[in-house]
Amino acid sequence: MKTVFKLIAFLALVLAILIGVGVYYLDSGIKKAVETFGPEYT
Repeated sequence: MKTVFKLIAFLALVLAILIGVGVYYLDSGIKKAVETFGPEYT
């Protein structure tokens, strides 16, 4: 039972890290796209 709990905790930690990294890079990607393509469309 302890092994299952450790595995679930590890997977939750990895998932949280991946979500954090994804949000960080998504934010910078959106900023770059707006700064690059925004002036062209306006």
